[in-house]
Amino acid sequence: MLLWTTLGMALAMPASGTQAAASLCGPGTADGPRVLVLRGHRYRRIGRCHGVPVYLTRSTDSTFDDRAAAHGPVVLMTRRSIAPASEGGGWPAPRGNLYLSLVVSLPPDEARAALTNAVDDELRQNAPGLAATSAWDGDYGAHRAPDGRFVSGLLSGTGVAGTALGLDLHLGATARAYRRLGADGDHVSLATLGFPVAPSRAALWSMLGRLPPPAGGQPGD
Repeated sequence: MLLWTTLGMALAMPASGTQAAASLCGPGTADGPRVLVLRGHRYRRIGRCHGVPVYLTRSTDSTFDDRAAAHGPVVLMTRRSIAPASEGGGWPAPRGNLYLSLVVSLPPDEARAALTNAVDDELRQNAPGLAATSAWDGDYGAHRAPDGRFVSGLLSGTGVAGTALGLDLHLGATARAYRRLGADGDHVSLATLGFPVAPSRAALWSMLGRLPPPAGGQPGD
């Protein structure tokens, strides 16, 4: 599946602890170069989370692999995937969704639970009333809408400083984009389901505020 090779102001949070964490993740200065080139993909620094620089690229075949190629802790986001597998049966990654990768200082089971809970909270924030279900099969996880279509894809792996996590959250991709990829029967975005959702950049800061600090970060920053 493609996701497993790809993933302003923070949104209002339901809990004060999450609000405090979110205030540490957002636009601003951070250590690290302004531009990173990872496996040929050009990333621009857009902010920081607990002192760890956050980078965005317009397209890549894999934020997960790009992050593994980085020297030092980073959080990576892309707007869409360009992997050939996205055409004809792979995991679709069209523009409008949130794709990110980071490493957290937690064992795999705890890291997967933290990512699941963070997505649960984000879905409640963006799509109140959506009865999504979640499940993991080894390193791969997902959330499904009541009709069985995927609204998220999750990935965990081994990181140097903890557990690597990847996320595909289906936010604003259009129904046309999924049809073009031949994936509208299995995948759907919150926007296509009729929910008003935040832009992917705002959702990035919201999600990072819900997750444990990236490995290498400073929780008190």
